Amino acid sequence: HLGVGETFFNPLHNNPDVTELLLICSGGGTYQFDGKLYEARSHNVLFYNQGLWHEERSHSHMSYVTMYLGFSGLRLNGLPDGFFLDRSLSPVVDLGADYFPIEQRLREIVRMKLNPSPESDWMADHLLAVFLAQLAAVIHHGRAERQAGTNAAKTAALLKRFMHENYHSAITLDDLAEIAHLSKFHLGRLFRAETGLSPIQYLMHYRI
Repeated sequence: HLGVGETFFNPLHNNPDVTELLLICSGGGTYQFDGKLYEARSHNVLFYNQGLWHEERSHSHMSYVTMYLGFSGLRLNGLPDGFFLDRSLSPVVDLGADYFPIEQRLREIVRMKLNPSPESDWMADHLLAVFLAQLAAVIHHGRAERQAGTNAAKTAALLKRFMHENYHSAITLDDLAEIAHLSKFHLGRLFRAETGLSPIQYLMHYRI
């Protein structure tokens, strides 16, 4: 976690036996992958295939918060060992509305890995396997929400329109979650990220 005015720089290097993942929670930077430069920002995930030469430099005009995951033994159908993405694809992926559930799952893995209980390593490894399978489905195959064109901005717009048209009625968070086909927790974080307010706060302001 770096504050405004601070810069993270990791010079050109590679990890021949490790596949890596970097989730940008806030801020952004410039990243070099096999000689090509990419810009990445908040809610992007960066994939470092095993053995990939890369360099990282964060922007200093905003705070920089990331989550890192490194693992070995990755095998995905149709890809070389240790590869999460085909070389022809950009290593920088915008998660959009998928960011919040992916961030939450990654935090669960980190918490479990730091747990001193004897079974924590076993549980963390199983959580990691499930996490990678879900992430691969999002990246490689998409989800129903993504195929339908839904994202954070469109979901927030849908909910705002519903509240504008029904503000005189008793609207609950359960009602909004059902409309958006999201959990109440995910809905709240998504809506606040788009509007700066919780759904109920937005509704109260609109009624005023």
